[in-house]
Amino acid sequence: MKGKISLLAGDLRVNNIVRLNNLEYHPEFSGRLCIVQGVQANNANGCVVWLKVAGDLPIHEKIVSNICQLIEYVVPVELSPEILVKAGFKKECDGSVWAIGLPLGNGSDLILEDATADFILPFDIVIRREKDRPTDINHPYMYLNSVRYLHQLQNLYYILCGAELKINL
Repeated sequence: MKGKISLLAGDLRVNNIVRLNNLEYHPEFSGRLCIVQGVQANNANGCVVWLKVAGDLPIHEKIVSNICQLIEYVVPVELSPEILVKAGFKKECDGSVWAIGLPLGNGSDLILEDATADFILPFDIVIRREKDRPTDINHPYMYLNSVRYLHQLQNLYYILCGAELKINL
């Protein structure tokens, strides 16, 4: 957890995976992965997030506590190659671009592209049709926003597929 990263109520939805960072009230859970269960934006104390705190991995099988936290104590999980592989992405190499692709089930792939080949965040998000590989002369890509955190990737996948991204953390 490098710097202070502020989340807003609109950034989160149920089932997003985040990390708890509250050394004052819940030091025993600080740094743990959590699953968002609800968000209340207009609470008298500010934005409140209901969380399931994960114990040992896998995250969905070992819940140790249910807690309520102010959003200021909830931080995003930065993407890493390990997290992407656990979410079903596969590494592709086509010269200067390091991409990790996930089939969307409709003949398209969700691609996170890193033109530096050094895993530098944020990634460019690209939708590529399965038949349009980079070796084709006209390979229509759809470039979207960039993504740096796990909850952003989960939200994007949910919007595109209408289902939760399965992550074996």
